[in-house]
Amino acid sequence: MNKKKLEGILFFIAGILFFISAIIKKDYMSIPLGCCFVILGISRSRKEK
Repeated sequence: MNKKKLEGILFFIAGILFFISAIIKKDYMSIPLGCCFVILGISRSRKEK
């Protein structure tokens, strides 16, 4: 597993955690930030293929 793929996985996990915390706290302003992390994670993990 190379560094870019690992970085992408970490961004994806961070995005999912932002979604979960936004739903639990009912802080819906954090959802776009979580979405950005998910998109960044997917693009980083697929860029090296």
